[in-house]
Amino acid sequence: METADVAPYVTVMLMGLIVMPITLVLVLNSGLDAELMLAPTLALAVLSALLLLPRVKGVLAALLWRARRTM
Repeated sequence: METADVAPYVTVMLMGLIVMPITLVLVLNSGLDAELMLAPTLALAVLSALLLLPRVKGVLAALLWRARRTM
């Protein structure tokens, strides 16, 4: 399907919007070193990628199907 190239880019963009603010809040407000927050941040990034990628691909496929249907 043609969403195979677009879905990872959209997923990474959404992950940046979700993971980065959480990471910044944790690092700045926890008082721990940034190196100690690396493992939870990476776990959050991997989890969000696994949760978002199929949903983003489904939405893009639905939009593509809808666009071809209305032509």
